[in-house]
Formats: sequence, C-alpha cells, structure tokens
Amino acid sequence: MITSPSNVLNALLSIFNDPFDSSVTVCTLRNFPNLIEHTIEWVRDNFAGLFTIPPQRVEEFLRGPKEFVERTTKNHSEYDKTEISENIKRILGEEGQKKNFIDCIKCKGDRFWSENKRCPHVLKFDVNNELHLDFIVAASNLLAHMYYIPQIRNRKLIGKEVVKIHVPEFKPKNTSTIRKNDPSENDVEVEQIFSRLPNYDDTFDIKIQSHEFEKDDDKNFHMDYIVATANLRAENYDIQKADRNKIKRIAGNIIPAIATATAMVTGLVCLEVYKFVQHHKKIESYRNAFVNLALPFFGFSEPVAPKHQKYFDKDFTLWDRFEVNGDMTLEEFIEYFKHEHKLIPNMISVGMCVIYSPTFIRNTSIAQDMKRKISELVEIVTKTKIPAHVRCLTLDMLCDDLEGNTVKDVPYIKYTFR
Repeated sequence: MITSPSNVLNALLSIFNDPFDSSVTVCTLRNFPNLIEHTIEWVRDNFAGLFTIPPQRVEEFLRGPKEFVERTTKNHSEYDKTEISENIKRILGEEGQKKNFIDCIKCKGDRFWSENKRCPHVLKFDVNNELHLDFIVAASNLLAHMYYIPQIRNRKLIGKEVVKIHVPEFKPKNTSTIRKNDPSENDVEVEQIFSRLPNYDDTFDIKIQSHEFEKDDDKNFHMDYIVATANLRAENYDIQKADRNKIKRIAGNIIPAIATATAMVTGLVCLEVYKFVQHHKKIESYRNAFVNLALPFFGFSEPVAPKHQKYFDKDFTLWDRFEVNGDMTLEEFIEYFKHEHKLIPNMISVGMCVIYSPTFIRNTSIAQDMKRKISELVEIVTKTKIPAHVRCLTLDMLCDDLEGNTVKDVPYIKYTFR
C-alpha cells in the first residue's frame, strides 16, 4: 500500500538550493593558485587522494586480490589503473612497513618537504614555526590512524623526533625526457605493476582504514591538516593566509556554527514544533525563516506545498512511500510489485548503490541474486553490514507497467525487514 502522512504539508527543504558556485579550473588549483580558496580546494582534494581513496582501494584489494585486479583492469582507464596500482604498492610496500608513530613522522617529512614540483616560494622547515609543526602533527596522526598505529598528540615529543630526520635537499634534474603516449607501452607497464603487487599471503596481517572527511570533529586531525596545508600552500604562493573558521567554511561548504546562530535556529524550530503539536492543518499556519545575522536580516514566508506527481491514476508527493513489510528475496519483491501495484521493477537501488538491474553486471549471476534477501543484497553491494538498530531501508525503483511501458515516477519504498 501507499502511505501518505496527512500532517505533511510542505515541500522537502532539500529542493531549495544555494546559488551555484562555479568550480575553479584544475590548472588553477594545481599550478596557479592566487586566492586562499584555491589552496583550500586543493588540499581537500589532496586529503582525499592521501587518506580516503587509496586506503579504500587497498581494503578492496585485501578482501580479494585476484578479483580486484581483474575488476580494475576491466573497468578503469590506463591512467587510473596506473594510479591505483602505484597507490597500493606505496601503502602496502615501504609505507606498509611502519611499526610505530615515529615511522609516520618520517614518511610525512619526506613526502611534503621534498616536493619535486617547482614552487614560486620554497618553504624551509622550521620546527619552531607553529604552522610547520601543525602540519607534521596532523599528517603523522592521520597516517598513524590509517595503519592502526596508536596516535601521539604531544607536540613537544613530535617536535623532538622530527628534528632528527634528515630530508635530502631537492635538486632539479638538468634534463628531462618527455615520452610519447604509446597505449601499448602503457598496457605493458600497468601489467608489470600489477604483477609486482603483493600476494595475499604477504599482506594478510596488514590492516588499513580510510578517513572519511569530518569537519566537525576537532580531535580527528582532519581540519588540523586542512588548515595547516592550505596555509602552507598559500605561503608558497605569497597568498594571504586564512583563519580556521574561514577555511572550515570553504572546505566544508558551510558556515561554522556559533552559539547565537544555534540558539536562534533552535527557537525558530521550536515555534514550528508547537504548531505541529497543536495539530494545525493549514499550510499558512507555518513559516519558513531566512536569516542573515551579519546584516542583520530576518525574513519569513509560507512553506511551499510539495510537488504532486502521478503514476497511473494515483497521486503522490515525495513524502509518500510504498510500504513493504518483511524481508523478501529479490524474486519475491519483484512479484509483490507485479501483483500489488501492477509495476515491474527494472532497477532497484539503495542510496547510490544499485542492488538489481538486468543490465548491471556483477560477479554473481541474476539467478543467484533472485534467491537472496534484499537485506543481504544491500550488504553485498554496499560492502557494509547493516547496523543492528536499523529496521527499515529506503529503496528507489525504476519500473515499467505490465505492458512494458516506462513509468516515469513512483514513490520511494519503505522496506521494513526487521
């Protein structure tokens, strides 16, 4: 059946978006930054490229090396294959030999301060420079977390260790050779790299975990790394540095919370909750608030009614749901929608992951998937176990009618499996 909450009158807030902020070109971010915003965007990409994406690839590799190599060879470009394989070699190779926190300090010192790209203004490391030490502390702790090594937050101890590390002075080469892009050579090179990847037996005792960027946790070193690196790059290019709040706003695309704003928003929300508790049914009884404390500006308007859509002769909004109770196999799920709603699912997804599509190629066959429970398929596709407290999932579906005609829009599915 379709449920429609009678007390939901307004449109979902996510349909209202801030004005689009056009992105900066890659060449500006990498080679010609001239604003602090450019260095912050660069370091966000740098964070993902060091602490998020490569560790995730390694985790996939360790779960099944043979399948990972086959999947990567088949689905990625030559450039991506080279980058993926080199990152795995780096993390499981010399970097993977880290036994303690001091090894993490040594790694970060070498990777940052001996950059092989020419900078307009070279920085000389100074342990007494707070910003320089900020970078070492943050980067070392991020790397330690990635390898399950106990972190050290004592800046004095880290400072004493880092001065013992000798970093060779960078000397540019007098000559360089630019090779022509020969696809056949790329294929051979990539195959050679994959052949040199560690065997599973050699890596079974290595544990890797990735970092998912979280701007609001002041103890995870994420913002410490972003702030230090962005300001160091700004110093490279003689750009005025920024404070933590400004960098946090740009890196997280948010406005840092302050007590006055939080209190104000809480009060406005409570006013609307009172109306809800009093069972006000008219949409004009409620208000959206638009506030800018810097001006200051306070504006109020009636909420916009949700958009009404139709499939067959049934009217629905984005608040409506198909309700499915009980954990079904994929085959039972498809038959349920055929008989109950005259719809034939041709794609089912949860979040950004497709759990069923006749044209979607996975390692298992459609016949095997048909016998699996939906909850099991979700765990297989997302590679994540569903937490014990989760009782239902929100599924999305593309479908046809019984005659094979495409049905443009249907409600989301509330799938209660526990």
